[in-house]
Amino acid sequence: MTDAMVADKEYVPGLGTSGRIDTWRHWSRWRRGMFSGRWYFKLFNFLAGLAALAMACLGMWGAGKTIRMTFVRANATTSFGCNPPV
Repeated sequence: MTDAMVADKEYVPGLGTSGRIDTWRHWSRWRRGMFSGRWYFKLFNFLAGLAALAMACLGMWGAGKTIRMTFVRANATTSFGCNPPV
């Protein structure tokens, strides 16, 4: 966040303007924020976040498969079918 704010002017209360030269919608602010300063630390955090998201998705998929196989082996009524339990 502080890397993206480098080009902004200092905020002065009561002046009525913020001093920003661009907003989060502009590519220049994203480029300053992502590729300046400690870019290797930001890259590591991004990759760790992607890995965590992948592991969360795999965990949900595995839990769903386990629940389904448990109901199939137990020959019990499940919420995966439309047949009434009676």
